[in-house]
Amino acid sequence: MKVNIGDKIRALRTRDGRTQETIAAALGVSAQAVSRWESGGGYPDIEIVPAIANYFGVTLDELFGYESERDARIDEIVAAAEDKRLRHHPLTEILPPLREAIAEFPANEKLLLCLATALYRAPRDVAGEQVREAAKVFEYLHSSSHDVATVRQCERSLSYIYGELGENERACKLAESFDPLGGCREVALANASRGDERVRSNGKLLLEIASQICTAIPRQLVMREDYFAPDTDIAIRKVRGAIAFMELIIDDGNFGYYHADLADLNEWLSHLHFRRGESDEGFACLDRALYHITEFVKLARTGVHRYTAPLCDLVEVDTDTWDGMDAALDEFPSGWPMWVYPPVTDETWSAITADPRWTEWLTRWRTARDAVRELKGSTRAPNYTPPNTVSGAE
Repeated sequence: MKVNIGDKIRALRTRDGRTQETIAAALGVSAQAVSRWESGGGYPDIEIVPAIANYFGVTLDELFGYESERDARIDEIVAAAEDKRLRHHPLTEILPPLREAIAEFPANEKLLLCLATALYRAPRDVAGEQVREAAKVFEYLHSSSHDVATVRQCERSLSYIYGELGENERACKLAESFDPLGGCREVALANASRGDERVRSNGKLLLEIASQICTAIPRQLVMREDYFAPDTDIAIRKVRGAIAFMELIIDDGNFGYYHADLADLNEWLSHLHFRRGESDEGFACLDRALYHITEFVKLARTGVHRYTAPLCDLVEVDTDTWDGMDAALDEFPSGWPMWVYPPVTDETWSAITADPRWTEWLTRWRTARDAVRELKGSTRAPNYTPPNTVSGAE
């Protein structure tokens, strides 16, 4: 790397609106000396370099231009790790480069936040060690960072992690410190902005409310076993209601990121129908779930996407930040319906797989999966062999 400290001094002097004479007087040198530094005709004595850095309020690394080079390298490492995480690469590929970089740049917040996020977002290990390590890193950043966005991200993540680890008191205490829904960022922006920006902000607010409803209704349902009794359809009606609310906000089919919410809800809804012996509805929901997962994966990492429904037609999103759900599409038949509630019985699962429409649906899934692989240039997962029993689904 070529170091030209004179260019940096001139840039800092211009930034602060100072003259060469002012700097010279402060450093105890002549104005001609400062002029020579800036023109490349000479360099400051090594003894005066710390005073120059202090005068401009920068570090020595910044003065010599090393910091930008370091930051660029860190950004490159973080971008590579995030890309692998979004493409569902195993932690064995993601963590080693991050740990090496942290050893070289200790306490760097970008690297530590990337490490904690990778540990937290990855599939859980049996012992739960990775989520505990994620908690420690988030806790360190929460206590040491002066960046508001970083602190808030740590708080959100820790509130989930504490709950997952069974530390509910800590989780609730942290969550209670958050702003209430009426004071959140989306509401504040919708109230504070004007003109098109207000329309855009309110559109984002409506989309976020719809997404939270799609999460909160299932969470509320699973806490009440009586909602799943054979003689009631409460769970089915409420899940359909969550889907209907999303379709109220996005009424033209351009669901963008929220294809993911609708995929999850339709997967669960299919199970609820199957357990009641309503196979027609069950397979119809499976088809809708497959459609939404496929559309999400196709959109992921394609740049800026704009919604077109009347209530949110000024909202744009960067799809390059999306979790592509590639794994969810690749492993759909083995991942469903094992995660749903109430647990799938052998009797229900046998009835599903014995139905000829299950084989037909698997064909539609393979066709969709292969089309997306060709579109995305991915051959991530091996061909899937459907299980015959619940226990064989692993």
